[in-house]
Amino acid sequence: MSNQPITKSALARQLKTSPAMITKYARMGMPVRDDGLVDSKAAETWIATNVHLRVGNEDKGANRARRLIKSARKAGPADLTDGRARLVQLQADQAQFKLERERGLYVLAADVERTWSHDWRSVQQHMLAVPSKIQQRLTGLTRHDIEEIDRTIRDALTEAADGIIQDAEKGKATEAGNTTK
Repeated sequence: MSNQPITKSALARQLKTSPAMITKYARMGMPVRDDGLVDSKAAETWIATNVHLRVGNEDKGANRARRLIKSARKAGPADLTDGRARLVQLQADQAQFKLERERGLYVLAADVERTWSHDWRSVQQHMLAVPSKIQQRLTGLTRHDIEEIDRTIRDALTEAADGIIQDAEKGKATEAGNTTK
């Protein structure tokens, strides 16, 4: 298992899957560097941690047993030993990643997005309440003054939201929902 950055296509070949599946994993949060390359060890750890946990009934019970038996028949003894060693390494990497995540060294992008969305909605609600609070405190303002304050706040919120959306789209294009360390 190499620790060198590789292309998504190379990772697909290494994992014997399609490039489309690797792209799907990246959208689901698999770590991808800013230059589009993938650290194969981190990607395999992410896949072992996240993808196999999401697999439904299709890879459980009899279906999983049939798949394992079929792959064991195709593989020779050396392949099985290599496969077991790789499985043990993946499990160790998965445990290490889980431990580091519990220690707060990694934060899932989905958690960050959820927190920021909540905070943004809260800021937005408070800012939209400003005109009515100003109207209560400064009774000499005209209706036009209050409408102008409201319009200015709404425009500022819209500009800020547009900037956040553009930044998020740039981030998703380069990192596709990575974990952050």
